[in-house]
Amino acid sequence: MKKQLTLIVVLIVVAAAFFGLVDPFGWFGRGADELAEHNPGSRVLCDLEESEMTAFTITKPDEGSIRLERDGDEWFVVVKDRLVKARSERIDKFLEELPGLESEAVLTDKPEKHAEFEVDEVTGIRLDIDTAGQPNAVSLMVGKAAPGYKGAFVRVGTGAEVYRAEHNIKSLVGFSIDDYKTRTPWEFNTGLAEKFTFRPEDGDELVLTRSDGFWRKPDGGNANQNKVTEMLDKFSKLQLSSYADDATVDESGIEMHEPVLSVSGPFGEIGITLGNVAENKYYATDGSGGTYRVTEYNLKFLTEADPVLLALDDTPQAAEEEAPGKEVPEAESAED
Repeated sequence: MKKQLTLIVVLIVVAAAFFGLVDPFGWFGRGADELAEHNPGSRVLCDLEESEMTAFTITKPDEGSIRLERDGDEWFVVVKDRLVKARSERIDKFLEELPGLESEAVLTDKPEKHAEFEVDEVTGIRLDIDTAGQPNAVSLMVGKAAPGYKGAFVRVGTGAEVYRAEHNIKSLVGFSIDDYKTRTPWEFNTGLAEKFTFRPEDGDELVLTRSDGFWRKPDGGNANQNKVTEMLDKFSKLQLSSYADDATVDESGIEMHEPVLSVSGPFGEIGITLGNVAENKYYATDGSGGTYRVTEYNLKFLTEADPVLLALDDTPQAAEEEAPGKEVPEAESAED
């Protein structure tokens, strides 16, 4: 009996190896379309590469659409008549999980079952993906997450089939528009900054320009390099608490005028003006139509900044020359 079982196992292994190597029926090495014909549950749901994707439009029932667009290497959220930089970690997930997205199984092809998987027109979330040459190159109706949250239920276009996608792309499309916007709207490359303008609530305006790697005052003297650099670093990393695009001028206390702090360079001009304080948060604007709420703590670098100290020369050369009572030794002669 044991010999017979051993023989059967050997025969099965040999047969599997034969089919794998010879592939007499052409089951292996097929393209995505041929594979889908043999196994309808296996299909490429998004046959696009990352570099081809130029926009995502997310449409939720009764909530309107959210549009994310690529401009060069940057991604933006379309907000009325302007573009707001998108959160990189959100976009990275789209670009990681959508290209070449495959299905693991087909669950049903009966339209009456769509509501059960939340992929019908009433409960599903539509995701349209544009390429440079084709709007809506791929359209997916995204339903609820699969058990274990390792996949999601999806329909392709107007097709009746409900697939279980290999990734939980429901986690890509389930956010509000503010969740796709950056949390650091004043971000810029501090190393490229060329001009620094600061006007405190009480005091004179300070204008500095960068020349030969040093921040200089209008008279050509050096400013406090360390304090200016520190202030720029904190400004570029400033995080908002929430968006307040619908706040009125009376509510926010912000009028659109020249900013309290602005920095300019090849990246353009980045500015911030502060308004009213409510519940330990300032209203703040970036000068280009965006209004935010920012905590008082996060804004201390700005509200407590002293223009006198910012203008105080702290370069090593000046410190050595101006040190009281310090004598500079005479150069030794060649004979000594």
